[in-house]
Amino acid sequence: MNPKISIIVPVYKAEKYLRRCLDSIVAQTFTDWECILIDDGSPDNSGKICDEYAEKDERFRVIHQENQGVSTARQNGLNNSIGEYVIHTDPDDWMEKNMLEDMITHIKSSNCDLLIVDYYCDKNAESKISIQKPTTDTSISLLHDILKGKLHGSCWNKMIRKNVIDRYNAKFIYGLSFCEDVMFWVQILQHSLKISYLNKAFYHYTILGNSLSTCATKKHIEQRLKFAEILEKMIDNQEFSEEIIRRKLINKLVAFKTGFYSNDEIYALHTEINCLQFNIEFINHIDKLLVHLIVRKHFIIAHLLYAIVKILYCIKYVTHK
Repeated sequence: MNPKISIIVPVYKAEKYLRRCLDSIVAQTFTDWECILIDDGSPDNSGKICDEYAEKDERFRVIHQENQGVSTARQNGLNNSIGEYVIHTDPDDWMEKNMLEDMITHIKSSNCDLLIVDYYCDKNAESKISIQKPTTDTSISLLHDILKGKLHGSCWNKMIRKNVIDRYNAKFIYGLSFCEDVMFWVQILQHSLKISYLNKAFYHYTILGNSLSTCATKKHIEQRLKFAEILEKMIDNQEFSEEIIRRKLINKLVAFKTGFYSNDEIYALHTEINCLQFNIEFINHIDKLLVHLIVRKHFIIAHLLYAIVKILYCIKYVTHK
């Protein structure tokens, strides 16, 4: 008999936190699950830890593959899953013991195709709840919320019927390591689904201290560019024009902040866009001002403004430390 829930865990260089993640799965009060661990050619002891748990508990299945990236790992797990419902977990995160039970109970009572829940954001020993209530319960509205950044685009706070994934042939895009989960939802949420929301947090999303300034590389920016390109091809709906243009403008902003590109290269990114046509939403007013300066080639002013912002940030950090 097939399990009710398939939990997919892509694993790469996760030995430090992996046991915590897997122990939280073992501790679930709902027991009718399978957990597919995809060891993505991890060079540390992650693969051995996966095998260790599979030897102790037959509900764990391990797939060892050469390093191909997170999208291929997720897709490999999805291809091998046999549960009625699917949810993902990242190896450096963990879940409360009642997560699966409360989610499946709500799914049964609401008869929904997709369930969304809140989550905990854990950083520096501090845990805050992030509310993930959609604007409405329609698929298109939920996709707008995700693309605008109002809701997290992850797969770990959402449980979905496996037959919905199969029906729309949704895939994780090979070679995409930036927002691969968002692109997965783009394929699904352009179709009508019955969506429900449960105002509870179970999943602990761990932020390990990485930021744009410490982890961004030119490869990361190239992945952002690839995401924007695929997104535009994937959505043939003018209703999402603003979200697509916003993503392109943010690419310019990230390329500017990281310093990997010349001013001319930054300006050349997505030259077809005209931000003046849209009331684009940004995280803060400084970023919006920077983008307007960049698209007008006012790079000297933009660099000066960004330098002042970084100095003020450092002063604030030292003052509050």
